Amino acid sequence: MRLFFTILFALILPALALAQFDNATKSSTFGSSFGVTPSKTKSSIFLPENSPSSEPDTRPLREEKKIDLTEQTDFIKKKFEVKPNFLTGEADMKDEYKRGKYFGDFRSKSKFIKVMCRDHEAVDGDRVRIILNDQVVENSIFLSESFKVFFIELQPGFNNLEFLALNQGESGPNTAQFVVVDEFGTVILSDIWNLATGAKASLIVVKE
Repeated sequence: MRLFFTILFALILPALALAQFDNATKSSTFGSSFGVTPSKTKSSIFLPENSPSSEPDTRPLREEKKIDLTEQTDFIKKKFEVKPNFLTGEADMKDEYKRGKYFGDFRSKSKFIKVMCRDHEAVDGDRVRIILNDQVVENSIFLSESFKVFFIELQPGFNNLEFLALNQGESGPNTAQFVVVDEFGTVILSDIWNLATGAKASLIVVKE
């Protein structure tokens, strides 16, 4: 009888052990199916936001853009004090430009003189007047880059020839070049001026 119980116990014991092992396996599988499988490393979902182990947020902070309407020309145009490149009044001119110019006096046996004049700098609208013995010979001559030619008959004796600056163009002063030649081809005068409006240059030709 004792032998019978011994054999029965030997048969039941392996079955019980197998059942316990199977239950342990099922328990492990059941837990993993619900995502609670233990992990050797700490998961970041259980770490607080400011934990040193969490990765830093490298996204740039958004800054509010400040607009200064006094400096942004797209919104407000600055007012500039524009100074023109030409002089409009005699007060702005040098004293030497206001005084006028004397070209000198000459003697000649010529019956007439040839007067040539032009703008010796940039053509900007300069105009001149030619006067002989207080009589207007040419009222308003526009000075271009090329010489303009005028023939003036001389009176016996004293001939006072004057050139008057009528304006200062767009870039004052009035800039003119004069060449005076007698009937024999002799150059009596070749000179330039820089004058303010109303100033004169003159020369005297004594006809013998």
